[in-house]
Amino acid sequence: LVPSFILQPLVENAIKHGFSKSVTHGVITIRAFREEDYMVLEVTDNGAGTSLAPSEIEHHGIGLANVRDRLTILFAKQFMMKSIGLKNQGFNVSIKIPFQT
Repeated sequence: LVPSFILQPLVENAIKHGFSKSVTHGVITIRAFREEDYMVLEVTDNGAGTSLAPSEIEHHGIGLANVRDRLTILFAKQFMMKSIGLKNQGFNVSIKIPFQT
């Protein structure tokens, strides 16, 4: 089970922040897979990336903060969310939640 609309703000961020100033072809990759007792959801883009430090990323805008707040309400401390700017270009958000059917 995937929480409703948990991926939408991540894809919107990829479009808004990753591709809004780009004239090249953008790619967003969404992956979902099981890792032991967890489901991992990843959204990666090849857009502009970020100049923010890793500690600043999730507190910079409301999209990632809202996703983290929703995950906290749904899973308390049983989830992981990591956001990183990729070395050459792009951005990745990875969410790990309890696997449920």
